[in-house]
This record gives sequence, structure tokens and C-alpha cells, in this order.
Amino acid sequence: MINIELDWKDFNVDVNSVMAWMSKNAGPKYAGCSSDYKLTVHFSDEPGDDIRESIQEYWDGLNKRSKEYKNYKSRADRDAEAKKAADDIKASAVGKLKALGLTEDEIAALRK
Repeated sequence: MINIELDWKDFNVDVNSVMAWMSKNAGPKYAGCSSDYKLTVHFSDEPGDDIRESIQEYWDGLNKRSKEYKNYKSRADRDAEAKKAADDIKASAVGKLKALGLTEDEIAALRK
């Protein structure tokens, strides 16, 4: 396995977006990425210089205007979105129950 290690940016990036780009552009020898102290791009065999240069240019070109930066969501962001979605579903269900004529007490009893 051949690896290319890329230094992390001074800002967060959406690694899934980066991996999607790699899948499309890193050639048939591309074998995925891993992230730890660096972003490591894995290849099953030595990639050509053109692939290495393309990856480095792509990585160097990422900045705070890039979709890879804009798409990044922290765990807290993802948790907040999941909670909001769950709260929205609950609010919708309560609204439907009220439309069916259930009282607040009846709806509260269903929640227990």
C-alpha cells in the first residue's frame, strides 16, 4: 500500500467531501483515506506523478470559501440537527393529535 500524507488545514474540512473528490479524481489505484494526525490517502499501487500533483493542488486550493469547509459540521452541529428533527416530528405528531380532537391531558398521557 502506498500512502500520500497531507498536513491538516488550520480550519476544519468535511472529510466526506474530500473523500468524494478523491474517489472521482485520484485514479483507479485509489484505496480510500484515513485521518489521524494527517489526512492519509491510500493507493493499492504507486500513483502517477499527475495524480500526486492533482491531489496536492486540490488540497492546497482548499480554503474557507471551499464547499469542503462550508459543509463541515461538528458533532455538536450534527447532534443539534438530529434533536431539532426529532423535536419537529414530535411537534407535528402533537399537532395531528390535536386536530383529531385530543386534549392536552390525553396527549400527555400518551407520552408516558
